[in-house]
Amino acid sequence: MADAPAACAGTPQDAWSRSRDAVATGDAGRVILMLTPAARTRNSAEYAVGAAMTIGLNAMSAELSKKPGAVSKAEASAKKLMAELDGILRKHKAPTIQEIGKPLLGRMEAPEVLARFEKIDHPAYARDMEKSS
Repeated sequence: MADAPAACAGTPQDAWSRSRDAVATGDAGRVILMLTPAARTRNSAEYAVGAAMTIGLNAMSAELSKKPGAVSKAEASAKKLMAELDGILRKHKAPTIQEIGKPLLGRMEAPEVLARFEKIDHPAYARDMEKSS
């Protein structure tokens, strides 16, 4: 059964209630359906960029620690995590981190990047991203 977007809430309180209920299920796909289509697209791009930046920060913190072996271990971990992230992005036909380009924060708002995220199955993508975190 395909995920169907929720109908618009009649009141702000109804919207809050529906969102709270969706979050309580622990299903990221159900939660994403509470957003407007434009917000789903933006959220998906932000999720990818945020994950990539977190991977980069972890590697950078290892470099700053100056502990023997920390850098090589962090680099190996970052490479594995980035490959996993790009695999999820490819699976959903979203742009990879390299395709988004740099600077990531600025590029995630580029119309051509958002256009590619607009076409994905947002609930399935959100579920895959949540599983991998």
